[in-house]
Order: sequence, then C-alpha cells, then structure tokens
Amino acid sequence: MLGLGGGGVPPQLVVLDRQTLTELGRVVTGGVPTAVTTRPGSGVAHVAVFAGVQLIDARQLRVVGLVPSNAPLSTAMTPSGDLLAGGRDGRLLRAGAPRQLTLTEWR
Repeated sequence: MLGLGGGGVPPQLVVLDRQTLTELGRVVTGGVPTAVTTRPGSGVAHVAVFAGVQLIDARQLRVVGLVPSNAPLSTAMTPSGDLLAGGRDGRLLRAGAPRQLTLTEWR
C-alpha cells in the first residue's frame, strides 16, 4: 500500500502480510510514489517515483536500488516476471529480472 505523505509524514510504502493484511512495516520512498507492483514470492516491491523505479526489499524493509527512468506513472509485472514501467513520455520500459537495475525500451 502506498502512503503519499503530508503533514510531516514522508511518502512511504506500507508492507502488508498477504494472508492477514497485517502491517509488517513501512519504508520511506525517495519521492511521492505513483504506483507499486511486486513479483509474488520474490520479496521485492517496485515503486514508481519521479526519479525512476525504486526496488524495495520488503523483508528487510529498505530501499535496495533505483532504476533511473523519466518519471514513470505505472508499474506492472508480466507473467514471466519482467518488470514494466510506463513513462510520462509514453514509452514502455522493461527490466528482465526482479532486481535488475536497468530499464530498456520494450517494443
């Protein structure tokens, strides 16, 4: 779940247990999040922020990387496990693995 922040509260990702929906913790994001997606079982969340797509280790509750991109508005995961990010410029970008730190244009 995404928290946009405000009133002294920073923007953040709220990590929930899939079975019980109990809050497990929170991770402050490096900007206002616009989208989040995960690959089930990977323990990695992908959060779209202005600077790109942040990779968040949902088990250790910390940001582990940033895939630079032009302000993505959306993220999605394909059935094969590729991360997709839709940019403001209309391009669709892809990372081939949950922890890959580069995006390439997907055609």
